[in-house]
Amino acid sequence: MSSREIAELTGKDHDNIRRDIKLMAEALSLSFEEKVEPSTGGRPSKVFALPKRESLILVSGYSVQLRARIVDRWMELEAQASVPAIPRTFAAALRLAAETQERLEAATAELWEIASQLVDLAGIQHQAGASPSSKHRP
Repeated sequence: MSSREIAELTGKDHDNIRRDIKLMAEALSLSFEEKVEPSTGGRPSKVFALPKRESLILVSGYSVQLRARIVDRWMELEAQASVPAIPRTFAAALRLAAETQERLEAATAELWEIASQLVDLAGIQHQAGASPSSKHRP
């Protein structure tokens, strides 16, 4: 989650959020890369991207309502990540179809290999005079 997003969700000034991130990073011996984010109007700003753990640590000092909003947002982000994206273009749909077909073909080939090994194993047992089901007979 970005520091900008945390600022918007908490209603705090982005510069104060960035300051709190720097203090947290120093206290926990962490480092976060600041990226320059283009602004919609004005000068570009520096933004931190925090993992879930660190964003939760950051806001734990804020109010209960703010913590709840951050937790809810993380749940939304995780839910979005678990749902496959619907292709927006025909080309993207074709790529997805091709990737899916390749995975299906690889799984099918693996199943055929396993089936072949089972057939070979059954043949070996048959040659040895034992049928696969004879060991279960009284």
